[in-house]
Amino acid sequence: MEKRIDAYSNQPRFRELFTTVHNAPFPAQLLADLALPIFSGSTPLAKSDAYVDPPAGVRFIRSGEITADGRVVSESEVHLSPQIHGGMLKRSQIIDGDLLIAIVGATIGAAGIYRSTEPANINQAVAAVRLHSHIALPEFVCNFIHSPVGQRLLDFFKRPVARANINLEEIGEIPVILPPLTKQRELVSAMESARAARQTKLAEADALLVSLDCYLLDILKITLPPPDARRVFAIRLGTVRESRFDPDYFHPERILTVRGMEKVTGRLWCPSLHEAVTFQRDQIAEPGENYLSLAHVQSHTGELVAANEEAAGTCFTFKHDDVLFGRLRPYLNKVHRAERPGCCSPEFHVLRVKPDTALLPEYLATILRSSLILAQTRHMMTGNTHPRLANDDMVNLIIPVPDIATQTTIAAEVRRRRETARALRTKAEADWSEAKRWFEEQLLGKI
Repeated sequence: MEKRIDAYSNQPRFRELFTTVHNAPFPAQLLADLALPIFSGSTPLAKSDAYVDPPAGVRFIRSGEITADGRVVSESEVHLSPQIHGGMLKRSQIIDGDLLIAIVGATIGAAGIYRSTEPANINQAVAAVRLHSHIALPEFVCNFIHSPVGQRLLDFFKRPVARANINLEEIGEIPVILPPLTKQRELVSAMESARAARQTKLAEADALLVSLDCYLLDILKITLPPPDARRVFAIRLGTVRESRFDPDYFHPERILTVRGMEKVTGRLWCPSLHEAVTFQRDQIAEPGENYLSLAHVQSHTGELVAANEEAAGTCFTFKHDDVLFGRLRPYLNKVHRAERPGCCSPEFHVLRVKPDTALLPEYLATILRSSLILAQTRHMMTGNTHPRLANDDMVNLIIPVPDIATQTTIAAEVRRRRETARALRTKAEADWSEAKRWFEEQLLGKI
């Protein structure tokens, strides 16, 4: 027993772990001895003027943006004002090459390298480690943290409470098995190849599902209007009096898309959404099993992904085959057909096909992810900081519905591609896990 006298940290498995680390063929050095500063940030008040709409301002990185394969993703939806970045959060500014480690919540232990010359900042759930690169390569330390031995070390340091966390002092106490720089470069190169192979498989899986849009339009024989970047256009005054007054609602892209579907009503049923589905509002006071937030649904594919969103507050319940449609930032195109019952964030519309309606849930989810719907919703959003699709607009979305035989054909193709995509993802993750085990073996001499 040294600093900690609790039962958890003094388990035999942890004593064996530290013995293994210190008996490795290469010396183990504390992360604090390999770094300049180790620091984290904070989060300004949500309703303050600290935040600006992207791409203005400075990127604000949170723990959920650090991926399982050591990257820091760039699709941030939160940006800080330059005044906050250079003032209140001056001490948590990060630079190219900083190692970022998630230290709070569901993604604790994830690590990634920030690779950009653009200014950025971090919140309190992220620790930044600025390494002496002539001693330890950031990519090497990142791979070490993601290796099985690195994750076991983090298990020792994190406190197993309701919301696991590791403080900055403990991050500095992580022992890193450190071979010479030549060996570090060799291992990093091998892991980069494994990471690239993983990304290739994942990209292939995503492409299978994203390309469903072209397949769908071809089957339905509907052509989207050509791109139209006009900012000035004319409409009849009577049209404005009958509906909304904001200009973007009458953008030619939306108007021409709707007209295109109106032209095929002779061979397709093109109802407003409320004619085909009911909007479910069944609430529970606290989240239950299979909770889904917007972060759990992948854009454009509808697949579920890991997320560190913690469930809290009132939720909507849903059943198997209900379709969840993200109402916040609909351009993110987050639409998921439920494969089992659960509950979800109120930022979803829960749609249920009406009884005796000739509409398959799998087809409904597919068409709602299509460019035909995006061409409507991107011009129907209201609000600036958090644009949403209002209920009154959602019910009036136009969807083309073919006969059941055609829907069945489309649904079968969707399932085929989804199964293939999931097999690719499973293979990608299995190969990545094997690469991390190999990395560990090189450090511990298990060859």
